[in-house]
Amino acid sequence: MSSDSITTDSIQAIVDTVSAAMATASGPMTIKDMLAKYESEIVIVFAVLVYAVILFKVFSLIIGAIKQHNQPKSNTVSEPTVHVDSGANAGSTKLIDVDEKTAAQIMAIVAHESEIPVDQLIFKSIKAL
Repeated sequence: MSSDSITTDSIQAIVDTVSAAMATASGPMTIKDMLAKYESEIVIVFAVLVYAVILFKVFSLIIGAIKQHNQPKSNTVSEPTVHVDSGANAGSTKLIDVDEKTAAQIMAIVAHESEIPVDQLIFKSIKAL
């Protein structure tokens, strides 16, 4: 046999070494033992995660600033438009996946928030999202 081959004696020596190491262990590790043994690794993992979150936030702010800088500046503020009914289209609201009771509630809320009477508003359609 060549000197590179593994002999039964060398395998037995490895098995004995592993068995001796396992015999000195006091059974399975508890969570407390694991936390004590791997404390530095846990701290490193959390530090990397915090660093990644901070880096992500910084990049988000930079990209947001670039997008805001590239948008054309407008001094006018667009307000929502409310169509006032002239009476010609009264009762022609399309209800899409909405029952009449829910549509009536939506119309009442819009009228209340806009301070315009319901009979003066035109609702072309109301659709459930």
